[in-house]
Amino acid sequence: MAGIVTFPRRFPSLAMIMRKRFYGIITLGLLAATVAQAAPDAEGIVAGGAREHMAKAPEIDFEHLRDPFQSYLELVRQRLAEKRKALTESDRPKEPLEAFDLSALKLVAIYRMGNRQVAMVEDTTGKGYVVRPGSRIGQHGGKVVRIEKDSIVIVEKAIAPNGDIVDREVRMTIREVNEPSG
Repeated sequence: MAGIVTFPRRFPSLAMIMRKRFYGIITLGLLAATVAQAAPDAEGIVAGGAREHMAKAPEIDFEHLRDPFQSYLELVRQRLAEKRKALTESDRPKEPLEAFDLSALKLVAIYRMGNRQVAMVEDTTGKGYVVRPGSRIGQHGGKVVRIEKDSIVIVEKAIAPNGDIVDREVRMTIREVNEPSG
């Protein structure tokens, strides 16, 4: 009776549970001892096979990852603001007409000066400015590319909906006296 564990009869379910746990612990101990003896022989085979099928994890650049909690729309707004800032910044001094939006300027005259055509543009205060091909005009880096008989053509940099910087052609025409402005 030395090796048999007995429990009181009033707790038969408890006795059965304790007996199963006891035999389970003994079984796990024997299994662990068997695996420990067989492990040195099988380790080379298993490790060698596993190394052949190992996949290398991709390199991750943690410095340039986007913050997952930052709004994507806010990120797009920041990029557009940087592009607009790059469009307007330059090392050259600004011409007076670059302070005005094109919609605030009015083409009032086109005439010949020597052998070249020039135009006169008026700001909101009524002050007139002479423009020639190559003159800078407008807040978006506009440049007068040609002067026609009743209009001037200005090319300015703009940001397309996909975020690219593109050239946009704007035409300012002379308004007749009887033509309503607006």
